[in-house]
Amino acid sequence: MLTISRIFRALSLAAVLTALLPATSQAQRPALTKNVDERGTVPYMSSGFNYCAYGGVCEISTFKTVPAGFRLVVTHVSCSYIHDTVVGHLDNVGYIGDSGSTDSVLLLFVQAGTTMVASNPLTFYVEPSAHPVVVVGNSIPKGYPQATIVGYLVAIN
Repeated sequence: MLTISRIFRALSLAAVLTALLPATSQAQRPALTKNVDERGTVPYMSSGFNYCAYGGVCEISTFKTVPAGFRLVVTHVSCSYIHDTVVGHLDNVGYIGDSGSTDSVLLLFVQAGTTMVASNPLTFYVEPSAHPVVVVGNSIPKGYPQATIVGYLVAIN
């Protein structure tokens, strides 16, 4: 005989089983898109160094070349310059550029004795088949600059 308690149990069991079944979504999926500004899945890190004689500017251009089909997004540059002479004041600026263009971003250095250091978060783009270039100061004494560039590669089509 069907009693109210049996009907209630049957309805409860049906509700539990319905909750366990996967729900079908009526919403449509968005169209596949590609955001060229989204962080890539290909990290990039490259270090370079140079020996610089007296005077002029010192360029570090031994960084990895950006592969064809990708654009490099530089997010951080660290650079140190250890020179052999203690001087009162150096031109404590430099810049990061691109071997294929004249675009650049200023880097600010701090000097302590015979060492200049820079650690700059930034956003800078290097095009395919080019490589980053870091330039240190102007009228600098003989020394050994080294730099590390960190960022990621974004596929371009």
